[in-house]
Amino acid sequence: MLVDINCPIEVLKYQLYRSKETGKVYCSFRFNNISENRIKGFNATIYCFDQFGEPVGWESNSFKYKLQLPESIGPNQAFGDNEKISLENFPHARNIDIVIEKVLFSDETTWTQTESELEKVELKEINNPRLLTFVKTHEGNDAKYYSQILNDKWTCVCGRLNVKNMNTCKRCKREKDHVLSIYNNEEAINDQIKLYEKQLEEKKKKELLEKERQQEIFKKKVKQMIKYSSVLISLLLLIGIATYGFITKFTFSWENYLLLKDKDVSLIEAVKSQNMNDINFLIENGANANFVNKDGENSISEAIKLPNKKLAISLMNKGMGSIRVGKDKDTLAHVAINNEQYEILKELHKYGIDMDVKNEMGHTVLYSAMKTGNREMIEYLINEMKVNLQEVDNEGNNIVQVALLQQLNNTALIKELLNLDIDLKRVNIDGQNTYETAILTQNKEVVQIFIDKGLDLNKVDKFGNNAIHVLLNHKKDNFDFLAELIKKGTNVNGFNEQGQTPLYLAIVNGDKKTVEELINKKADIKTVNSSGDSAQEIAEKYNKSLVGLFEQGRFIIKIDKQKNGFMVNGIALGNSRKDVVNKLGKPAKRKQFDTAYGEIDCDFYYLKDSTGQDIETQYCSYIGKSDKIENISFEFYSKQLNEKWYKDLGEPYVNDEAPLFYLKGTDQLLLLKPNEEVGFLSYSGLFD
Repeated sequence: MLVDINCPIEVLKYQLYRSKETGKVYCSFRFNNISENRIKGFNATIYCFDQFGEPVGWESNSFKYKLQLPESIGPNQAFGDNEKISLENFPHARNIDIVIEKVLFSDETTWTQTESELEKVELKEINNPRLLTFVKTHEGNDAKYYSQILNDKWTCVCGRLNVKNMNTCKRCKREKDHVLSIYNNEEAINDQIKLYEKQLEEKKKKELLEKERQQEIFKKKVKQMIKYSSVLISLLLLIGIATYGFITKFTFSWENYLLLKDKDVSLIEAVKSQNMNDINFLIENGANANFVNKDGENSISEAIKLPNKKLAISLMNKGMGSIRVGKDKDTLAHVAINNEQYEILKELHKYGIDMDVKNEMGHTVLYSAMKTGNREMIEYLINEMKVNLQEVDNEGNNIVQVALLQQLNNTALIKELLNLDIDLKRVNIDGQNTYETAILTQNKEVVQIFIDKGLDLNKVDKFGNNAIHVLLNHKKDNFDFLAELIKKGTNVNGFNEQGQTPLYLAIVNGDKKTVEELINKKADIKTVNSSGDSAQEIAEKYNKSLVGLFEQGRFIIKIDKQKNGFMVNGIALGNSRKDVVNKLGKPAKRKQFDTAYGEIDCDFYYLKDSTGQDIETQYCSYIGKSDKIENISFEFYSKQLNEKWYKDLGEPYVNDEAPLFYLKGTDQLLLLKPNEEVGFLSYSGLFD
């Protein structure tokens, strides 16, 4: 998550939605005003990424967003939950970031983002149920992260990033030293739990000792009173017994009253502390084991988390309905899976829990098992429970896709899953089949498994895309993996059903490095689509910055507007011979000539024009003077007067028998003689 620590608005969380009716993707944010002023609105940029963290979108992965609030928001007030933001241009978005650039306050003043660098913060969630329960019990339900020191900043248990010199959290006001010393890692929290349990034990001992002391005092008083008279003793004894009975009865009744006042909630707390006396008492007095409190907690789910199989089963036996817990509305089977309680999972099956039901995130029990990577539980659900393998989450992914998306990289497990009856060509809601998902892992061992199972790298999907098309459609630039795909037989010049080669996609994406890599891998630059367009033509249409890549090795003359000079095949007068070799490679031949100005040394190159004909080009320097290029001569034909590059040169300075070009401010002369089939670029002092 990107964080601007100086921004008066912070992002508490975001959610992604997909409309079941239209299939469109939406997002929503929950913000918090951490300034001292009331806020009326803000401007921001939202960035979209896929499940692999790669940018999505055709031209850009971002868009501008403006929020105008109907009523101003006060300090420390959360807002924004109900605003659904359309991501119709980013249907593949699975992760998002938002950067707030300008904030408008109710007094009409504004805050504007400065040049300060945004912080990329990766919060560490407390996933251990026992530790999380302890932290929430002592700090509140917003406390669910480990506190961390991050360079010159620190994060609180609430998830807020703070500057190092702040002694309290800007969001929740918890003290820095307190959270960093107690909640910075699992070991520290475990130490606190041990200390807390020890304190509880000591408290119980003190209470017991105090009770015994009071009883001793009472006994001594009774003995003293016996000395006076047997009648009085009897009377006092009766009074003492009655009094003791009343006190005991009163104490017992008050404690039980407090328990039974909110018995369903009390049962959850009793389960957390594993207080069997209170649990039994509450159950006997009608406490509901199916009850879920406002924090999404339930007594059975808490017993599963402990883990306490005996207690969980005991509570199940009291009657179990359809229970949903936590922010994701998990079933008890999800809870058992997430806490890797295999034995409890098997018990839940006996009670008729539906193993195919999804939580609010759209994840089945099997999806959760894949996320944990627990082979025993995965095999139980597949082989014993016969759960649905074809649709495991809301995205329409099958079990193999889920395994690949979770990046388990367990080749043995994937091999086993591929032996199951799963339709690998069936697509998820993004139109992606299992073969595509496998390729997008960019794992050559995983891809080889799929090849062994019949994957044709040259036709991966129904649109005729090959494996390289798939990579480029998702803007992946793993060149080692690209080379591996070509090595395994993927056609670098293959056309998909839209008539596009991989090079076409790379040009449209504007990915220079990928374009260069494909050219190095012998991609055809002459024809990149079924219409016969060349790579250069597509670059001129979609990404002019890439045009130069396709002019290398071709005969072409240009004006370098920055240096105000002519260039022949990218070489200008004044370049060194080394520059020529670096640009054009080793010369085809080398010759020396005597001229009126001295002896010259020329490198010969044969470069193709637009028709594919070889054009002889010579780059010459004067021997003994320097290695700088003083003269360039080349073959020139009349048909080249129709070339686009020729027209880009503009009007000739003189055009009597042959076009002659001259640039003001330079002493370079470009003379083209199509009738003599020769051209020259040299220095000249003939023009002012």
